[in-house]
Amino acid sequence: MRSVIAAIASASCRGCSTTDALPTFAAPCPTMRTRVLLRTSALLMLAGATPGSAQTSSRSMDFAFEDHPTVRLGDVATIEGFAKLQLDWRQMDRSTSDDWDLRLLRAGVAGRVFKRIEYQVERELDDDTNAWRDVYVDVTASSALQVRGGKFKVPFSLDRLTSPMELDFVYRSLAASSLSPGRDVGVMAHGRLFNRIVRYDVGLFQHGGDNVRDSEREEDDATGALRVTVSPWRQARKSRWQDLTLGGGFTLGELPEGLYSLDGRTVFDHKLFPAVYVNGRRRRIGGDAEWRNGPFQLRGEVIDVRDDRHGEGTDDNDLPALHSGGGYVSGTWIVTGEKKNDAIKPHRPFPRQGFGAVELAGRVEWIGFGTNDGDVSGGPRAALPAAQRSHVVTLGINWYLNRYVRVDANVIHETRYDGEAVVETEQLSWAPVIRFQFGL
Repeated sequence: MRSVIAAIASASCRGCSTTDALPTFAAPCPTMRTRVLLRTSALLMLAGATPGSAQTSSRSMDFAFEDHPTVRLGDVATIEGFAKLQLDWRQMDRSTSDDWDLRLLRAGVAGRVFKRIEYQVERELDDDTNAWRDVYVDVTASSALQVRGGKFKVPFSLDRLTSPMELDFVYRSLAASSLSPGRDVGVMAHGRLFNRIVRYDVGLFQHGGDNVRDSEREEDDATGALRVTVSPWRQARKSRWQDLTLGGGFTLGELPEGLYSLDGRTVFDHKLFPAVYVNGRRRRIGGDAEWRNGPFQLRGEVIDVRDDRHGEGTDDNDLPALHSGGGYVSGTWIVTGEKKNDAIKPHRPFPRQGFGAVELAGRVEWIGFGTNDGDVSGGPRAALPAAQRSHVVTLGINWYLNRYVRVDANVIHETRYDGEAVVETEQLSWAPVIRFQFGL
């Protein structure tokens, strides 16, 4: 372990004299940070998927390296360190060269204090505008009641609540990316009822999440959220439906007056929805289902959003609520036979024991804004904005080399519509994307 740490610590950025150890919140230049984490990834991959548990113990402190480096302070507290890296290669159209994107570079700590208090602090190292991600404390009264306070994800949308390191595809669905709230500062009660068959999350948040337009977050737009999931056959141990979960969510928040409609984007981050005037309340309703059976998984989700437009007509009259919606259906199959879980651990990790685990994945999704019915028109005060839609098909192969390293290869076909007409773009018919992922 000391030799590995020394090798990482000696990493230096070409073109400068900087030499640093593992990245901290005050990290060196972007090239340096990328080089350090890539070297870490390579060293762990070559070391194999099942490193020995390194422990030094005393009466008051234990150190272990299993899934994460962990310090245990007797029965008082645990501290786990973690790091996440996602590096993407993609090609959108024939007129551009290959595009490399450092998608995610995070580090943090998590743990428990006195067995009833959990905490997590996570920071993005390559984003100065929204650097702090999950920063919260969770207090447990019982399995039926826990209270969380801080900054964390608003409980809405199955796909949005899935960790970026556990997604089945390189990119989240458009519905989750554009229509869900994201993270915000708030307080939430959550727990499990009836032998863990029912789970609930109910919270109140300062704003409408960090997934709205930046200018909207400067206004007073508090949002309430509720999510409930039910696993009817969780206690039926031999049932093939044991891992079926049905979920639903709802948010209600205040909208300031202005061009604050949702900021819809395409797969490759081009603008899809034009901004229109809204005023009143935003209501989100979502439903989802997930079923796992051995190496197989099926998922689906729909989201519907309504934004009030009180007094936003040209004569200060009320306009019909603005409608946005989307959803997806996806399926995966681990062909090497591992059971589908949130975190896949290969039976034969690469390189010491085998090739790792291989998964096939496919998804069909859609997202839309406005309407094709009635007297549609353009402009930010249009009573019936013309529909803007996107339909996407994604096919993928995921290679889990070991518990730390993963490579995803996707091909993405996106069709955009303006009303009923197909929008011509320079984008490749099937655009390739490859993601290299490391998680410690």
